[in-house]
Amino acid sequence: MMMNLRVHASFDGGLYKIIREGVGKRVLVYNVQRCVGCELCSTACPKNAIKLNPPASVKLGYPPVVIDAETCILCGICSEVCLLNAINVYAGDKPTRLYSPKYRAIFLADLNKCPPQCTVCKDSCPRNAIMLGGRMRDDELCIYCGACSKACPEEAIYVEKPFSGSVIVNDDACQGCGVCCEICPSMAISLQDPSKSVEIDEDRCIYCGACSNACPTNAIEVVRTDVRIEAVRRTAWSLQHEIAFKKLVRGENS
Repeated sequence: MMMNLRVHASFDGGLYKIIREGVGKRVLVYNVQRCVGCELCSTACPKNAIKLNPPASVKLGYPPVVIDAETCILCGICSEVCLLNAINVYAGDKPTRLYSPKYRAIFLADLNKCPPQCTVCKDSCPRNAIMLGGRMRDDELCIYCGACSKACPEEAIYVEKPFSGSVIVNDDACQGCGVCCEICPSMAISLQDPSKSVEIDEDRCIYCGACSNACPTNAIEVVRTDVRIEAVRRTAWSLQHEIAFKKLVRGENS
């Protein structure tokens, strides 16, 4: 007997939702404001239900990605690979990522080394994820870029990113337009001299690929060479989710 699953979509207040009613209700919530169009979700999606909008369309106010409600199966893989927590999928009232593989990223802070009035880490955070003088961190906003660790004068913070990789800039193709600087979620790109190509601070780069997708001259290539993940628990379907993570790394999708 085939189950009758009702699926509908809505957009309101910057949130795009896909809702599947019935026994096993699931809801996908896409926060347009958090998304930078990095393509991690569309690369990992097993149903090719997510497409990038062209940068020109995004400038006109369209969302960075488009999710096809008819194709999407609400598996939750997109929410697992999204570094900016722009997509969340819920089974009932609980996020599916609680029971699925996830990035193995580390943030450690030795508060004993932190001077009470110091706000250097808070001021350096590109996502406003650090609060109360650096003594609290919003896990939803933190992208593990390491900007806080690099800025900390007491070396009290240790951050391990989920990706290893490199960024290659074609100096001949770069026009110094600054689009990549604007889109970078970790503020790892700077344009010191408009007559020269951009500079990448790979200590802050999270290798998301947003700069590469936004570049109008295809002057930037982001190469991810390794991804660190951990399985919350082994299930019949968790292997497929781990495969999706590995699709984000060069050589794993061939």
